[in-house]
Amino acid sequence: MQQIDEGLYSLSDTLGSVLSGNKDYEALDKDVINPDVTIEQILTMTSGIRNVTDNYRPEYTELQGSQNWRPVDVVRLVIAEFGPPGTYEYSNTNSMLLGLIAEHAGRQ
Repeated sequence: MQQIDEGLYSLSDTLGSVLSGNKDYEALDKDVINPDVTIEQILTMTSGIRNVTDNYRPEYTELQGSQNWRPVDVVRLVIAEFGPPGTYEYSNTNSMLLGLIAEHAGRQ
């Protein structure tokens, strides 16, 4: 919210516009991560972007054991296509994307 107050982006901006030019974001599967959801939808967990639900996959287990993981690494493990925005559904993926947004917009 501080970055929004500073005018770096707004609640109505889309994920794709805020993360435009971010290499990690550009490499994400856009069938899984909807570039058209708004920051508000991500903040309120109404984006339709799914959570990692298949924790049994070797990639997930390896990531959990790594000391050098980054939030975007978790986002890459989401394989379920996104649903229509609008309905509340808690998703760690939203939180990870918010972290990526904060880092990118804050240039840190």
